[in-house]
Amino acid sequence: MKKTEPKVASTLNPSLAVEADTGAARRFLVQAAKQVAREEDAALKAGGKSENLHIGSSNEKIASYRGIGLGIYFKLLEWLFWMMMWMMLCSVPYLVTINRSVFTDYDHRLDYNYGVKVYDSFELASFTFAAIVDDKKDNGTLQYMNTEIGKSWKGPMRKGVFLTWIALVDMGSTVMLSCMVFVLSVRIRRWWVRRKRETREVADYAVTVGGLPPYVTASEVSAYFERRFSRNAEKDQVMEVQLVLNYNKVFKACKVVHCNELYMSRLAELGYSTNGAAPPQAMVSIQAAAATATASAATAATAAAATATAAAATAAAATATAATAAATAATAATAALTPSASVTLEMPPLKSVACPAGAEKSCSSTTGLRACLNQPPGKAPEVIIGEQEQLVRELIQENKLRCCAAIVTFNTEQMRAEVCKTMPSGWWASLFMRRDLRMSHGGRLWKLWVRRAAAPDDYRFENMSTRIRTNILIQVLMGLIMVVFIILCATLITWLSAVQNKQFRKMPWDMAELRAAIRAGMGSDSHVSVQRSAELDQTSYDAFCASSMASCMTYASQLHPSSGINMTYGAEWSFPNATVRLLNERPIRQDLTKCAEGVGCSASYCMPCYCLGLSAVSTDHPTPEFLAHIEVACSRYWNVLDPRRYGILVAISLVIQVINSLLTHLLRLFKFHVEKHWTITSTELSYAIWSYLVQLVNTVVVLLVVNCSSLRNLQKRALEHEAPWLQQLVLDGLFNDFTPEWYASIGVSIIILMMVNVAGPILRSLGNWISQLIWRTWLLYGHYCHCCSSNKLPTLEVYKEAFGKCKFTLEERISDVLFNLTLALLFGSGMPFCYLIAAVYVLVAIWWDRLNLLAWRQPAQRYHTNLPIAIMYLLPVLLMCHCAFGLWMHTYFRAELSSKGIIAAARQGISSLSHSSLSRRITQPNGLPLLIWFLVLGAWLIFGRWVSLCMYRVARRLGWSCTCWPVEEALRSTERQDVSYEMVLRTDSSTAQLRGPRTYRISHLTNYKAFLSTGAAARLWSLVQGDRRFTRLVSRGVYQEVA
Repeated sequence: MKKTEPKVASTLNPSLAVEADTGAARRFLVQAAKQVAREEDAALKAGGKSENLHIGSSNEKIASYRGIGLGIYFKLLEWLFWMMMWMMLCSVPYLVTINRSVFTDYDHRLDYNYGVKVYDSFELASFTFAAIVDDKKDNGTLQYMNTEIGKSWKGPMRKGVFLTWIALVDMGSTVMLSCMVFVLSVRIRRWWVRRKRETREVADYAVTVGGLPPYVTASEVSAYFERRFSRNAEKDQVMEVQLVLNYNKVFKACKVVHCNELYMSRLAELGYSTNGAAPPQAMVSIQAAAATATASAATAATAAAATATAAAATAAAATATAATAAATAATAATAALTPSASVTLEMPPLKSVACPAGAEKSCSSTTGLRACLNQPPGKAPEVIIGEQEQLVRELIQENKLRCCAAIVTFNTEQMRAEVCKTMPSGWWASLFMRRDLRMSHGGRLWKLWVRRAAAPDDYRFENMSTRIRTNILIQVLMGLIMVVFIILCATLITWLSAVQNKQFRKMPWDMAELRAAIRAGMGSDSHVSVQRSAELDQTSYDAFCASSMASCMTYASQLHPSSGINMTYGAEWSFPNATVRLLNERPIRQDLTKCAEGVGCSASYCMPCYCLGLSAVSTDHPTPEFLAHIEVACSRYWNVLDPRRYGILVAISLVIQVINSLLTHLLRLFKFHVEKHWTITSTELSYAIWSYLVQLVNTVVVLLVVNCSSLRNLQKRALEHEAPWLQQLVLDGLFNDFTPEWYASIGVSIIILMMVNVAGPILRSLGNWISQLIWRTWLLYGHYCHCCSSNKLPTLEVYKEAFGKCKFTLEERISDVLFNLTLALLFGSGMPFCYLIAAVYVLVAIWWDRLNLLAWRQPAQRYHTNLPIAIMYLLPVLLMCHCAFGLWMHTYFRAELSSKGIIAAARQGISSLSHSSLSRRITQPNGLPLLIWFLVLGAWLIFGRWVSLCMYRVARRLGWSCTCWPVEEALRSTERQDVSYEMVLRTDSSTAQLRGPRTYRISHLTNYKAFLSTGAAARLWSLVQGDRRFTRLVSRGVYQEVA
């Protein structure tokens, strides 16, 4: 029969404006998307009511209804909260002691008035090791501490005892934390097994098979497994085999065919609505039927949704009559392949063009419509469908559809477990496959490998034509690109750090306050009137203060005769030696400050004059000690809210947070759209781990490297004779160790960053909501911007994503939890306040995520255990890192003990074996506890986990192992009822009910059903399947339940 192109121009109303047609299409898409969102929310609400879910529901209910991965996630968060609270509780004695203690020498050990207290008031830095006196300042002379507890002073206590004590407490809390991690891993595994017994999925009966011959049939695959692993002919059977070929071109062809079918349906709608053949309600009926059908497919995962699906099918049948007239026109438009009579929600971009008046030639009214489909304007849709059919036939005839993998569904879990135990689990393991297990096909033996199958809706079948090792190379390339971006971002952080260092060298003096204090002293001492002193210039202030330094020095010597203080205007005061300075500087500073603040003190001008002299000292290249002295002595005459000094400190933390967000968004683009992972779970796991590593490198590694003074000196020497612009790239770090100044600068930035991260869960939801709002606005009103808009309308999938609820993404939450947990464990030894911030973050994450998931019914896929279990695998490694960082932080301060202690005796024995500065440092009394536990954890990880696990897997692949995984054995125990796949498809029992999709047939899955299950596209798909289809579901009478 000859094909004829439909005369669409005659069916269109010439008076139909382009804007009106586009607006109608947009309104249709918006209404359809909102209807789908309402149906999904209604299904979640109905399921929540049936399960009695609320914000305080147990983790068991969450695991059963929303997936076991989410149940484990919330259970892990609860344990992590108590772990961080435990570490913070163990740090409270240190925080109290260090903020209430005065360091002094042996001669003044019984006098708390003499000594050094680094911070007189509570600050962020006072909760860190910055509050401990550096041995480089006192040459090790201040070895005693007096502590004020309540209103009484306790002491003296030796500084070495204090340092060793906090190291022992740190080690003890870490040991207890390690025991909690071990108990948690056992409890999580048992809880996981218990929930797994109560939750059945089709993945419990299925495996993924690789290494198959390229032209194998599904029947041959079924016969291979039944011949080798069937123990009972009635039960141990292969129920279904889904071959996965290189379907990329097939999927693309089916999408084009489906889109053209909808295009013709839209033409029919326009024609009937114009000629009056069908009432306006016909289009509404089509929309309702389509929305109901799609909502039914989306809600078929739950038992409550099954009832809703039946009702939706009845409603769709009732409205089918009204849609018959419009669908008939689309049916008659094709000759070779007939499009489906049912219209789905996959509405293509629509735009009709009105015919110009008086045109002699045929009007191409379909140009705008076809432009949305990216097809030539001269081709009729049935021609496009015929071309796609011919393309698919050529692929079949030329044998270009090769088998990449297969998903085999067994009737019993025992058969699936036996296959997993016997067969290799990867390509490299298949190299050692036993000869009797190899598959004979085409005159050769094929080495197969088998893995547990993921959930049906977890697979990305278009990616399964890419080999796993090829995807690994793609990941390596993406990793190199991310490294380049991290280096570029590091330059920005380097510049900000250099600006911060320069701003910290510029003291934010409040000159008005300083001169007012001097004027008050001038009036009391020199009898200068207030009116006269207010008219003085800077020279007069300098002259007065320079002449008054002698009387100030006399006043200080009268209060502290043994101090020997020397005060000169414009210079830092000096003492006979460092020990005398450390003992007398604090009481002299307190007395002079008290005098300046008091009334009637004859030397009230001394402290203001001293600070005025220091304000004139150049701070271009100061020492950290000089800056610290000015900050402590003259902080009263500073502008506390100076934005240039403290704004940069906060800006670094905010910039790091913004850069982390940008990097994670870029990484998400790479992981989900460039890399070719076989499953969504593997994609999300790869994203979570890489996102965590990128944030960690950009925060920890970059901050440590940028602020390293050793690298700065090395770069300066290397670039000394280079171009000036190149010398600007030199790092401006000031620290070569975890010094007290490092905690006061970089440590405070990390604490501020963690405080910002506390609001991370809320900010993430707010950002998603704002971006979705912008997206909706653009979809509704973007076409008014003629410079940015085009003739194409987005597809319904775009509208559904924009007008639906934001999805609950577990991979982002896992990455953020790991990142904040790592910051707390890495720097918690020197900055215990990080534990409290991490605990608050976990608490916010628990209740905010519960609110989103359970109260606001945020949609989420059924996550499995891969993502949350990643936290369990990394926790022991983080504990080792905690011991390593804590060891280096503690041993910066030299601890000396008497020779009577056990640790001191062990230290003396080890010192004979220490021949380098590194070994002598890490074997100090305050380093030995963490060093010992670091070695214990390292030995357990290397030999107890990694080596033994590797040996176990090798033995299992070679067939030497006679047992499966503990989880497998638990699942095969008598506690779980032995129910076959055929039986769970027939039963209505809640205990044996399948959760999620019930089959691996691609055309029945939500992501592929739209363009593979209806009309000409469905016939193309059946043509591709051919003899490669194998299923016993039809013969067993359970096809209708699965479909």
